[in-house]
Amino acid sequence: MSRCECRGPPSCRTDNGRVVYGGDGIRPDVVLPEPQPRPLWLARVHEQDLPLRWVADYLHRTPDLPDLERLAEWPVLRDTGVADFRTFAARQGVEIPNDAGAAAQLQGVLVATVAMARWGRPGFYRIAALLDPAVEAAADAFDHAALILGRKP
Repeated sequence: MSRCECRGPPSCRTDNGRVVYGGDGIRPDVVLPEPQPRPLWLARVHEQDLPLRWVADYLHRTPDLPDLERLAEWPVLRDTGVADFRTFAARQGVEIPNDAGAAAQLQGVLVATVAMARWGRPGFYRIAALLDPAVEAAADAFDHAALILGRKP
């Protein structure tokens, strides 16, 4: 391990002669907001593996599921899928709030679970990336960088 003898900021040399810089540590180029904590009902859904216990029956009853490309264009399940899961969860003792925020979170969990069950990891990652705000922020950062460079995003 190299030792650094810094006599003052902002730079110094390691024992091997490499220049290193001091300061505030490592900072990201794009700072993302902290994710919201997982609500208790969603934690219970995951603790009991409810999406995994539900998905096989859903796929059996939904033979006309769109292919992965179409699902990626509009990553939501039919209304009956979410309603069916709510009923299933209630039978397992998990009550899911009936508001727009809970519905959006539930929709994301379920569509990613369906993609995993139907198309494996490639399907899961394709859908999960589309629904992840951090991935969206990263894509926006690339678009911004392209504009700075004078290129079309």
